[in-house]
Amino acid sequence: MNKRRSRDPQTDIVYASFTSTGAAVKPARDPLALGIARDLEEQGFRIDVEKVEATLAKLETGKRDETAAFIKKSFQKRDALRRAAIAQLVPPAVQRKRLAAVIKHEHAAFAAKLRRRGVPRPITQAWEELAKRYGHTNGYALKRWVRRNR
Repeated sequence: MNKRRSRDPQTDIVYASFTSTGAAVKPARDPLALGIARDLEEQGFRIDVEKVEATLAKLETGKRDETAAFIKKSFQKRDALRRAAIAQLVPPAVQRKRLAAVIKHEHAAFAAKLRRRGVPRPITQAWEELAKRYGHTNGYALKRWVRRNR
């Protein structure tokens, strides 16, 4: 049998009652909230501790998704602000040169990836895909733009 001890004696009692009935045991996710729920229950309020645990579990999964979305949005906002700040400081010709260098680097990496997959004409295919991404009509137009701005 698994010997488990926690710092909270009340949790040990609940654990013992669950293991004696054979039910699955999940440790409390938020001991502070469960402690508050137990205190309110002792003071005469009708609180279902199991329902509180279930609600906390739902909130935790929702918080994870919410947090991931918030972090992603924050990074996007930071990148946009950074690009805007750079745009104000750097002349347009230099910006175009940098973008051309980034596109060339992306093209080389993407073409190598397509080559490893065995795609026919990986270089042309990579220019086509990057043209879609960067808003050019076709791969040749993007290639010409990169050549002019290197």
